[in-house]
Amino acid sequence: MDAQTVDSQIRFEIAIAMARLGATDELLSRVSSLSVAQISEELKGLGAVPMLLGIVGSWGDTLADDEILETLRDWNQKSEERVWRITCPHCSIEMVLVFAMDTIVMARRECPSCNKEFLVVNDRTQIAEWRF
Repeated sequence: MDAQTVDSQIRFEIAIAMARLGATDELLSRVSSLSVAQISEELKGLGAVPMLLGIVGSWGDTLADDEILETLRDWNQKSEERVWRITCPHCSIEMVLVFAMDTIVMARRECPSCNKEFLVVNDRTQIAEWRF
């Protein structure tokens, strides 16, 4: 595999990890043009754990590219969490939720944009209507 292909695959695996951390589509679209230092800063901003930061920080430094690629693939495959893209039913902002399940049967969330509560029921968002 040539160096350019390995670099693209590393960036793809990093984008998967970023998506699990709630990265925006705009950030994910820029991963291919960011430096390693910029990627590390973005990951820190997303709340990445030190292990993931260490893997990315070793890229181009202490580990060969093929080792970085293999380690990132293992990182992403071992994650039991699934990424869900949902839309707030109040303000229509798109957000990412990460859950360790195949279906979101029921979850209560508050939108970070409008601060209104909503439900996710069977993978779909809906306005929480509390009646007592």
